[in-house]
Amino acid sequence: MGKSIFNVFSNREADVFGRPELHQLILHLHNPKAWPMADMDQYLAGLSDASRGVAHEIIKTYKGDPDFKAHAAALEIATLKVRSEYPDTEPDDD
Repeated sequence: MGKSIFNVFSNREADVFGRPELHQLILHLHNPKAWPMADMDQYLAGLSDASRGVAHEIIKTYKGDPDFKAHAAALEIATLKVRSEYPDTEPDDD
C-alpha cells in the first residue's frame, strides 16, 4: 500500500468550509496576487483557537494536498460570484 497523505479538505471538510474566517487564507494560498494578505501572523493571531488550529493544518499541508487546488479554485469562483451578485456586502476600506 502507498503512503497515506493527510488531506485537510477531505479529512476536515466541515471545519475548513464551515469557518468563513478561513476562506481568506485558502484564497491567499491559492492565488496570493489576487487575494493578498498583508500580515499572516496578525491574521492567524486574530483567529479563534479552533480556527487557528485548522489554519495551521492548511498551511502545513496545502502544497502536498491533491485536492487543495480544486477546492480553492471552487471557493474563489463562489466568492467572486457572491461579490458580483451582492456588491453591497463588501466591507468598507475607510
